[in-house]
Amino acid sequence: MDEIIIAAGGLTQTEINNLKKKHGPLTLVTLEGDTPEHYWLKKPSMATVKASTKVAESDPMESAMIYFKNCLVKGDEKVIEDVDRWLSLAPHLENLIETRKATVKNF
Repeated sequence: MDEIIIAAGGLTQTEINNLKKKHGPLTLVTLEGDTPEHYWLKKPSMATVKASTKVAESDPMESAMIYFKNCLVKGDEKVIEDVDRWLSLAPHLENLIETRKATVKNF
């Protein structure tokens, strides 16, 4: 029997490749602890950004939850029900978007 090699985040390389084919580039966030928890997230769509931005001013926490639920491709969605785990994970959601340096010139 062939040995199954876990590549990252509790998944084999084949599983990771399949998720990437389906969802595009992925980000892995791991919460450390007695048993590490892995969350595989895809880049948000414009619809997700729009939906989360719409509620951000009145309810920033709900905005982050919308963002998370729409970007999660593998992991326990119930993390949002545990304040310690959620507040450890939520700050890393900003890493899903690649920002670029921009230059502005007025003429």
